[in-house]
Amino acid sequence: MGSFSPFKPNDESAYAGWVPTITGQLSFSLIGLGGAAPNCVTANVEFQDGEVGHPRRRVAVVQRRVTKDLPLTFQPIPYFFRSIAAEFILLGDTHPATRPVILEGKAVPRYDEIGVLSGEILVLPHHKDRPNVERSFVRKLRGRIATIGDATPRAVIGGEDALAQELSSWQDAARQGGLTLAQFRFELYRTGEFRLEQVETISVEPDGDLEQEEFDAILASQVYYFVKDIAHRHYHHRRSSDNLLPLTPLRGDDDVSWRRETLWSLARAVLEMRRSGKLSGHKSALGVLAYAEAFQGLLARVERNADEAEPFKVTHEIACYDFTHTRQSLEATIAEKGFLHSHWTSIHGLLIATGLASAALWLAAVQVKEQACRSATDCPVVPNIMQSGIEVMIEMPHILAAGLVVIAAIYLEASRRSLIAVTPLRVWAEFLGGWIDALGATISRWARRRDPTWGDQIGATLALTYFLFFVSAGLYSLGGLLRLWPFPWQVFSAWVGSVVLLIALPILTRRWSAKR
Repeated sequence: MGSFSPFKPNDESAYAGWVPTITGQLSFSLIGLGGAAPNCVTANVEFQDGEVGHPRRRVAVVQRRVTKDLPLTFQPIPYFFRSIAAEFILLGDTHPATRPVILEGKAVPRYDEIGVLSGEILVLPHHKDRPNVERSFVRKLRGRIATIGDATPRAVIGGEDALAQELSSWQDAARQGGLTLAQFRFELYRTGEFRLEQVETISVEPDGDLEQEEFDAILASQVYYFVKDIAHRHYHHRRSSDNLLPLTPLRGDDDVSWRRETLWSLARAVLEMRRSGKLSGHKSALGVLAYAEAFQGLLARVERNADEAEPFKVTHEIACYDFTHTRQSLEATIAEKGFLHSHWTSIHGLLIATGLASAALWLAAVQVKEQACRSATDCPVVPNIMQSGIEVMIEMPHILAAGLVVIAAIYLEASRRSLIAVTPLRVWAEFLGGWIDALGATISRWARRRDPTWGDQIGATLALTYFLFFVSAGLYSLGGLLRLWPFPWQVFSAWVGSVVLLIALPILTRRWSAKR
């Protein structure tokens, strides 16, 4: 497939964005590899091209992506509600391309043998009326790509166009079987510049929530997130919140707007993370700032020309940011917060050691109290609560272990919030946080149609109420399982019922909205 020009007057289906790269040169050999993207099958191989005289690379990726706008992403819900997931398929080859280099204030083109990865991207939604045809298509595609990827990383793919021809024939068979696929053409340059063009879309229902134009824009954004997911590692933010950078529509010969929007979004992300007031937020802001400086140093300073003799020129339409003082402020704040954390760590260690030593001394004193007493009436009385605590520790050591873990977790989370760095706890926090956010957003979207003023407040209040009930009911039920008190079947039933309500409410809300 040949490259498509970004200059398309009156074309409403072309977009541009940036796939972050700190080095300024994306590694196409890592796309879809390295465990960066989940639910992903990849064939990323080199092959010799006799016409150009140097190796080229072919990349084939298929990823099952679950929507993040509903709290239905946890397993095994996607197996029962398959409509919340879609298959994203990328097939591309590398081609020579020119990339800009800034020398003495001028944009100079440099030839790169593998300067651009171009090809097509397909989106296959779930077809509940034709599951067998859909399953057959996906199984063939995943099996073929897995076979290629498992063979050898430097193998010829059974002829230069074999996989592309197979995919084309499978598409024809899928369409004849009643499947609908959205199709896009894309170009991903080594500098991270990403261009997308919609070729074929998916028609939305006329009585649904979205207009066709709005749906096309959302679908293009999802394709952009898919490409970033397989080509870029999310170091400074969660994968589920991969919307820091926008995908900007291209209008005519305007090649500056998307660069301005991208740079502004990077600067805004830095300020948002900085305002969190946490050490982890400041470190993430410093990482995003490095990407902002990389983008501002090159792509924000140039624009593409229609003239092949001078394909790039320096633009003066983007107001660049002075990130020097921002970096100095972040580094100073990180150093200050790091000192405070180390200082409080010493204090926390002192408090813990003092508490343990005090408990040990008190137990030793209790053991020798009868020998130290002059008479039975002079012996101090051990408080009933302490006696009950000792009996519980002796009779039920599992409660002692569970209580110490809970106390330590609460202490660490309240004092340093270091538990968020533990992978299982971070995954659980993201899972619960995504649930609550989706619930609040769904209720707000429904309530805004009835009261634009109080819609968001209603959603936020109900989401917070559910969160507090979820946590308190869960902890109360956990205490019942640990035999701290009779198991609260009523509370446990209400807790399970709230989970069911959380799952059903967004679905019912969407159906009500579609009927209106």
